[in-house]
Amino acid sequence: MKTRRVARVGIAVVASLAFAAAGCATATETRGTSSPSWVAPSAADARKDLLASVEHFKTTSFKASAKVSDGATVEVQMDPAAKVGTKKIVVTVPQTTSSIVAELRVTGGKSYAKVEFNNMSQAPRLPTGWMQLDLAKLDKPKNYMLEDPDPANLAAVFNGLRTVQRDGKGRFTGTLDLTKVTGSALVDSDVVAKLGDKATEVPFHAAVDGQGRITSFTLRVPAYGSKPAETWEVTYTDWGAPVTVDKPSKTVAPNAAAYEFFNA
Repeated sequence: MKTRRVARVGIAVVASLAFAAAGCATATETRGTSSPSWVAPSAADARKDLLASVEHFKTTSFKASAKVSDGATVEVQMDPAAKVGTKKIVVTVPQTTSSIVAELRVTGGKSYAKVEFNNMSQAPRLPTGWMQLDLAKLDKPKNYMLEDPDPANLAAVFNGLRTVQRDGKGRFTGTLDLTKVTGSALVDSDVVAKLGDKATEVPFHAAVDGQGRITSFTLRVPAYGSKPAETWEVTYTDWGAPVTVDKPSKTVAPNAAAYEFFNA
């Protein structure tokens, strides 16, 4: 059973997507349907508009759902201005019943985490239930400070853009060089290495809403070796909607194994 691999993947996902926060204000953005500047096709540049579509993550609340390599999933609701949100990450070992389920909450200036290991004989012994994290005990506390609320970090993915063109109103297609992408939970570096030259020209589809905000992004990852082609995708909804996060009713103190897990 690939428990060591699962633990590594789970740690990487949790660490890259983990967050902490301070403050509890509520951020808002107009949710109307007025036409933004990007809809003028005679002057618009597709690459510029696609890059601009991810700027809203810095100021506007949203929900996101992502599926990455081997079917790992991430569910998010976030208000980056208020620094409140939740995430649920599920990593499953293919062809087994082993999995990691990690949940994170940020509210009232505190960060809470809960991790469950299912059918993993070599799993670390973490406390059961919600843990209130002490950022001073984390090697990389900035990973827990909501500096990048986008679970896929599309801004990093777009560093690999090769070609971009419009495919109708609010839609884009193009290709990515995944070897130039780092820091994104959407892109599995192990898969990229195994793809070889195929990783340098991977097709993608993207869509934005009436205000130019990203609503979906899909990578069509080609087959390699005995591994079939797969889709890595993330969708974004509820832009500007209120996000309310409750503090866990009961918490436990993280033990040394918990901090070792998050610092790995």
